[in-house]
Amino acid sequence: MGHTTHRDLKLAVDLIGMVGAQSGPTALAEAGVQRLPQLVGSDLTTLSVCTLRTGHRRVVCNPVSGISEGDLACFDRFFYEHPLVRYHAENPDGASHRISDSQPPRIFQRTALYNDYYRNVGIDHAIAVPLFVDSSLLVSFVLNRKGRDFSERDLEVLDLVRRPLAALYRNSLALEGVQQALSRVTAADADDGWMLVSLDTARRISGIAPRVESWFTAAFAGTRPGAGALLPAALDRAVAEQFAAIDGAFTIAATPCEVEGRGCRCTVQVLWRGDPARDALVLISRVGAAAVSRTAAQPALTAREREVLQWVAAGKTNAQIADILAASPRTIGKHLENIYAKLGVETRTAAVNRGMASL
Repeated sequence: MGHTTHRDLKLAVDLIGMVGAQSGPTALAEAGVQRLPQLVGSDLTTLSVCTLRTGHRRVVCNPVSGISEGDLACFDRFFYEHPLVRYHAENPDGASHRISDSQPPRIFQRTALYNDYYRNVGIDHAIAVPLFVDSSLLVSFVLNRKGRDFSERDLEVLDLVRRPLAALYRNSLALEGVQQALSRVTAADADDGWMLVSLDTARRISGIAPRVESWFTAAFAGTRPGAGALLPAALDRAVAEQFAAIDGAFTIAATPCEVEGRGCRCTVQVLWRGDPARDALVLISRVGAAAVSRTAAQPALTAREREVLQWVAAGKTNAQIADILAASPRTIGKHLENIYAKLGVETRTAAVNRGMASL
C-alpha cells in the first residue's frame, strides 16, 4: 500500500458506492467501465466475459465503439494464449494482473496477439481486475492503455476496489438469478406443490413462503417447519451438501437433488447461498406420483437435450449455455421447446424438477 494516497482512497470509496447503487449486472458493468478510468487512467475499458470452454469473449465497452466485431473475432483466435486469460484461469483467486507481469513488453510486442489485435485497436498495455472465475467463465474489468504501462500505484488502487466490485457483481448476478427463479416458480404447475424456505447461517428456518403444503408434514413424519427449527434431517443434509458445492456466498442455483419422504419425493435446490447479512433461499418442490407417471410415458430426451437441461439446472441462461455448447441461443431455445414438449411442462423450473430425476 506504499503508492496510494488519501485521495486515491476517497476515489475508490466513491467508485464503489456509485457502482453499488446500480440495479442488475448490466447496469453495474456499464457503470464500472465508465467510472474506472476516473480512478486509473484508461484509453479503453471493458467488462470482458470470457467463456473458457469455447474460447469466446463478449464485452461491455467504453468507448462503445472501441472494439469492433472483427476485433472480437481476432481476439478469440488468440484466446488461449492471452497472458491475462491464462493467468486468471490458472489462478482463480489471483489479484489484479498486468500483461507485463506475465511477459516483458518487448517480448509481448513481438507476438501475433499484439500485432494482429492490440496494435489494431491502438493499445499497448492492459491490466485485468477479476470479478468471477470458475471452470467455465472468467469475468474481469480490463483497462487498456497506449504508451505507458500501468504503474504500481495503479495496481494497488485497482486491488483496493477489486474485492468489493467482485462482491457487487456476483451479488447482482445472484439476485437477478433468484428473481428469475422465483418468477418461474410462480408459473410452475400448481399440482406439483412447492415451498420456498429461508435459512439463517446455522441452516435454521427464518421464514417460509408462499405456502406450506400438507404433503410436507405427511412426508416427513409430522414435521411442521417453523422459525428457529432445522429442516428434516434428509433435507438438511441435501442443503448442507449444496452449500458446500456453491462458490462462497455468491454463486446461485446449485443442481437440484431428490430426497425421499414418506410416500413422497421432493427436489431440493439452493437458489441463494446466503451470507452473514442475508438468509439463504431454498426451493423444495414435490414430485408427485402423477407427475412421475406422466414423465415415464413420454419420449426420452436426446443426449444434447439432457446436456442443455443439466446446464439449465446449474442456473445458466440460454446465452451462457449457447457459449458453453458452441451453439446459438436460438438453437438452445429450440432444444428447450422440445424438452418442454417431451416432459409435458411449460417452465424451466418444472423441466428441471421432472427431467433431472431421469438423467
